[in-house]
Amino acid sequence: MRTAARHLEYLDAMGVQVWFDRRVTPQASNVDGGSVQPRSVEPLFFSGSLPAQVMVISAFPSSQDVQQVSPFSGDSARLLAQMLQALGLQYDECYLINSADMPATGDSQLDKQCLAECRAYLLQQIHEVSPKVILLLGEAAAQSLLKSSDPLVKLTADQPSVDDIALPMVVTQPLEGLLQQPLTKKQSWSELQRLKEFL
Repeated sequence: MRTAARHLEYLDAMGVQVWFDRRVTPQASNVDGGSVQPRSVEPLFFSGSLPAQVMVISAFPSSQDVQQVSPFSGDSARLLAQMLQALGLQYDECYLINSADMPATGDSQLDKQCLAECRAYLLQQIHEVSPKVILLLGEAAAQSLLKSSDPLVKLTADQPSVDDIALPMVVTQPLEGLLQQPLTKKQSWSELQRLKEFL
């Protein structure tokens, strides 16, 4: 059974109704020279309040996130809350969302396709929230939103921009990477300091 189908089963078992925004039609994109076939994109997991100064975007929800019906859960949620608090921000006052509507498959081509298919929905959320700044967690989330193939080390060093988003963005390490390699937190903190410039 596809992860997307399991996702809906989890929600149904918890009595959560799923509504599809029919205003958003995924566009066919080109991923490594191959045509992406549009599919019905499920609502992306999100949490937070409006208005929000900061929008935090990660790539894929984990299996635990799917079960919790949340963009972040467990150790990842706790770490993100600590990072935001260190910047003087409250976790529940930021708008948190994933770039994809299902966990990563482990197949890079399929995962890129999933991110490309969900990008239109994510763009709509960005325009509706209209934060002061966007924080992108990790290479996959950044490459997808920025339509870039640059590695994370370059994306974190630059001031990223893309033609269809007129908002400042900051790129930093993915939460799972910070949890697995705590020594990278120092570098991430340096990157996070740039958020303050836009608040």
